[in-house]
Amino acid sequence: MAVERKSFVVRGRLSFPALFEPRINTNEKGDVTKMYEAQLIIRKDEPSLVALQAQCDALLKDKHGAKVPPNVKRGLRDGSEKPNIAGMSDDVVFCTAKTKHKPPVVNRLKVGITDPEEVYGGAWIKMSVTPYYFDAEMNKGVSFALDAIQKIGDDEHFGNVADPDQLFEEEEEFVPGPTAGASSGW
Repeated sequence: MAVERKSFVVRGRLSFPALFEPRINTNEKGDVTKMYEAQLIIRKDEPSLVALQAQCDALLKDKHGAKVPPNVKRGLRDGSEKPNIAGMSDDVVFCTAKTKHKPPVVNRLKVGITDPEEVYGGAWIKMSVTPYYFDAEMNKGVSFALDAIQKIGDDEHFGNVADPDQLFEEEEEFVPGPTAGASSGW
């Protein structure tokens, strides 16, 4: 019996967003796809995670029965797999959701967000995703369609957000001299 396709709204932190411009991917054959995508980092104690995990398990059981082969993607991955990535830890799971169409991105009041700087890696969001089973040549398992995103809060940015005031001193106007670049190999 086929598992009913349904969407889930899950709360977590946004990572690696490509929500306003698609990310361009090229596969081994040279085929190019443009996808809007984002990674969602979810605390393991997040209540909405239970239903999402149950749907992933049901999709896998529907295709493989009780014994799911080890090479099949499970959909949700443990944060301990990526200890060097900001936001990842033993206390979280994560997933990547994708869509070919630009997803709606709204704020807490459900007003559309158009500034990509407002929706950054590290922000707290609710993401609507639809888990589905895929079977493509050597790759199969559960993945997620990205339906929409609601930004619900700010937090520390993931990655390097440099502060120029801390990095540089003020400079006088620069006037290149006769040796500027000449002997330095520029």
